Amino acid sequence: MSAGFSIDRWVTLDVLPAVGRVGLADKNGQFGVFTAGGAAAEYTGVSAATWFHVACTHDGSTLRLYVDGRERGTATGPPPGFGTATLNLGEDSPSGGDQLGGRLDEVRLWTRALPPSMVESAAARR
Repeated sequence: MSAGFSIDRWVTLDVLPAVGRVGLADKNGQFGVFTAGGAAAEYTGVSAATWFHVACTHDGSTLRLYVDGRERGTATGPPPGFGTATLNLGEDSPSGGDQLGGRLDEVRLWTRALPPSMVESAAARR
């Protein structure tokens, strides 16, 4: 992956974690996307047994998190290092902890930062 990248996917959780987090994608601490217990349900408005769309983009200086096509948070800084570690989906890497109790669908990786309009379009497809 390059300095600019995007990852998006559809997610459904069997149950929301009461404590801790659920790994959606993680690359051995170099890059990770997690749904945390309690606060995540309040923050994203997600609920168990409901599909929601999650996307992350990085344009080389700003990381953006989107849930259901709406920007929910940003962070500035250089892109995370990717190295040679495996990208795990549905769990923490390399421990295998924080496992997803649910399903992922239509996982897509991009070598550029998607514009907000493309993230919105992807989220509107389901």
